[in-house]
Amino acid sequence: HPIEVAGILASLHMDVQSVCTALLHDVLEDTDTDHAQLTELFGLEIADLVNGVTKLGQLELSNPDATRERKQAENFQKFVLAMSRDIRVLIVKLCDRLHNMRTLDFHPKEESRRRIARETLDIYAPLARRIGVDRIVTELEDLSFKHLQPGVYENITKRLAAWRAGQDVAISQMSVAIRDLMDQHDVHSKVYGREKRAYAIWRKLDRQGITFEDVADIYAFRIIVDDIPTCYRVLGMLHTTFRCVPARFRDFISVPKPNGYQSVHTTILSPDNTRMEIQIRTARMEDVAGRCVAAHWAYNNQS
Repeated sequence: HPIEVAGILASLHMDVQSVCTALLHDVLEDTDTDHAQLTELFGLEIADLVNGVTKLGQLELSNPDATRERKQAENFQKFVLAMSRDIRVLIVKLCDRLHNMRTLDFHPKEESRRRIARETLDIYAPLARRIGVDRIVTELEDLSFKHLQPGVYENITKRLAAWRAGQDVAISQMSVAIRDLMDQHDVHSKVYGREKRAYAIWRKLDRQGITFEDVADIYAFRIIVDDIPTCYRVLGMLHTTFRCVPARFRDFISVPKPNGYQSVHTTILSPDNTRMEIQIRTARMEDVAGRCVAAHWAYNNQS
């Protein structure tokens, strides 16, 4: 488990101290080793980080009878206070929970699995979303959803597979068309697609009261370019070449989300009238979209 957690931290390109903390994060709680010994062996910085992760895991609610919303609010407050000293403590804790969720199938008791999944969905996933670590939040949500509503999860997963099979040709044609458009205008870019996850689809169905067929952004293309002016140039190229859906345009470059996310979103119609969401951003924006606080931390601490 510690090695797997360290691997997740490494995939986020966190620093050596964070990876070491992941390897050692259960030592104070599960062994007789104390803070002084950790400091002697690995230095004060790593010892403090391990201690912070340990304390984070020991946080308890002051009111066990509080509503779910109250529990979530109280935990947010405690986690924010705990992370204020060093954001790396929080990131290690989220990676710890992610690996716990990846192995939750092996937990022997269904009641405990559901409790852990509910805690993850109500506390850890929103916290990961709050600091913008998209790579973690989407997986936490999907894994929690799988355990809390297995029937619904399976249904949406099957419908996604059927949708994918029916849209393969349209997606492939649009991919070629976008790449050809970039080449025609000599725009250096990377183009790839992403499919909406099961929980995100269910949440949209539940909140908006729509059907699966009404979800417009099941599949989206991302166009990664060199700089901000090129983002808007590509937007103009797309709107000139394809019909756009007017109500589906959002500019998060000029007005970033609170967690730092930046991108231009638009939806266009393919030649066969299939709606395709397009996200246009720079390479750094793409990195921040996936790692957010982790990326900002890395950029701000480069020597």
